[in-house]
Amino acid sequence: MRENVKTALIAIIGTGSLLIVIVMAVCLYMAFSLSRSFQVAQIQKVTEEVTSSVAQLSSDAEQLLAFVGNDVVASYDMFDEAADAYNQDAGKIDALISDFSATSEELLASIDGVLDAMEGIATATNEGAEGTTDIAQKTVEVKSEADT
Repeated sequence: MRENVKTALIAIIGTGSLLIVIVMAVCLYMAFSLSRSFQVAQIQKVTEEVTSSVAQLSSDAEQLLAFVGNDVVASYDMFDEAADAYNQDAGKIDALISDFSATSEELLASIDGVLDAMEGIATATNEGAEGTTDIAQKTVEVKSEADT
């Protein structure tokens, strides 16, 4: 752009119009000044947007840290306490099931003992019935012999 301006100035000076050269120089100065002012304004605008974004990011980060520090840590503590309670309950249930298992084994042994006793009673009852049958047969035989 500067080369074009320089070429234009040389062309104007070559024609001898000093007034035109001065007006052109003032116009170019104003254009450059406006361009610089516009650039400065744009830079200031971008800087303000970046500053605002950083401030918002900082605010959001503080809120996130507060949330983690308050809610997440508190929830984690409650979760940890619940896990400890579940662990203790699991230990109690394990002990209860172990006791139940031991009691069940004792009950099974007692039932086996009762079954053995009942089997003994059944055997004795059968032997008694056989003895009674033998006695009845012998009684019938004795009576038959006595009748004859």
